[in-house]
Amino acid sequence: MGPFFAKTCAGLVIRTNAVELLALKGSRVESHARVPIAGGERRDLSEAIKQALAVSGLKTNRLAIALPTADVLIRFFLIPLMPKAERDTAIQFEARKYTPFKTESLVWDYHVAEAAEPQKLEVTFAAVQRATFQELQTALANAGVRPTRMEPRSLSLARLAASPKGPAVDPHAFVCLMDVDEDHAHLVVARAGVPVLTRDVALADITG
Repeated sequence: MGPFFAKTCAGLVIRTNAVELLALKGSRVESHARVPIAGGERRDLSEAIKQALAVSGLKTNRLAIALPTADVLIRFFLIPLMPKAERDTAIQFEARKYTPFKTESLVWDYHVAEAAEPQKLEVTFAAVQRATFQELQTALANAGVRPTRMEPRSLSLARLAASPKGPAVDPHAFVCLMDVDEDHAHLVVARAGVPVLTRDVALADITG
């Protein structure tokens, strides 16, 4: 899928019941279109994307895609300090402890940073089941979209919060972000533009 961890300038957010098309200049939203998904089928998703493209007037079909949060698994863990050539194998081994799926059935990527703990590396691991990823690819292709990348929505939020044009923030500080939808909120704890913890919370649980 990767790399997940890179910059983007225009994108499509796929939500549970709607899609949102955003054109960005830096971290500022230049244009925005939101279209409900009429049903639960992938063809309904394709139709909603087509409508969003038409409404937005966007001149390109090359978009970064923010994946539905329910489809994405994010895990954060530590591994021993080691050469880059050895990291893929070590991370796959460690990720098996934190995921209910075999890594062979996933499309996955990771971000590595030095940990505060000596001789350790911090790993943010992101994955989607391969079958789900392929279904989303087909829906996008049917809508005429050419993805520049496909990434977790939590990563898109974390990157925007870390924009150099935004408020000055300690790069080592944790930031809590919230993306509110109609019936739930997506919470992200991020640092240096990378999510380290994510949660989907039903709004009824907060207001009830």
